[in-house]
Amino acid sequence: MIDEPPSAVSQYDSAPDVFGARYSSARFEDIHHNLLRYLPESGAAVLDVGAGIGRDAATLASLGYLVTAIEPSLELYRWGRDHYNLNDITWIADSLPWIASLNAINQGFEFILCSAVLIHVAPDQIDDSFNTFARLLTAGGRLGISIRNAIANDVPGVFFDHDDAMLISAAQRAKLQLVELAQSADALARPEVYWRTFVFQKT
Repeated sequence: MIDEPPSAVSQYDSAPDVFGARYSSARFEDIHHNLLRYLPESGAAVLDVGAGIGRDAATLASLGYLVTAIEPSLELYRWGRDHYNLNDITWIADSLPWIASLNAINQGFEFILCSAVLIHVAPDQIDDSFNTFARLLTAGGRLGISIRNAIANDVPGVFFDHDDAMLISAAQRAKLQLVELAQSADALARPEVYWRTFVFQKT
């Protein structure tokens, strides 16, 4: 499972119907419109880190990608299994910062999606997380990250506020070069929330 405080996973496990309905109400194309042009050709191996209910993984699989999904919340996965066609997706329970179960793979991923996950990763695990992304990417592969701003009701120790410079520096230390940084409004129309989208490429 992803290395985050147990209360973070417990929060999702405690109300899968609430979170499932919320996350399924927005389309992949609307949430990740800044990433669409960076997706590889159909048939490529793609990794979804923190896949949640499988909405994004299911869309990527429908586009012809070979999708591996990492998700710490068993209850979210079960909700997604009941609402999406997840048969073509390889699901793994594993964790940032290491994703150790993928250490032995012989072929990397051409694209890694990490959406709404790093806000749950402690600052002292960010460098190791980016090193893991770099290890799992093919040469020239791209990493798409979306992260929201901190808001008033975020629980300390469950949510972490990472600034852009820190994330970019961590990526550069892992030999991942920034390609694009964009900001957008929340697809769920929450006025207090905005998202930053980063695209990095393995040099």
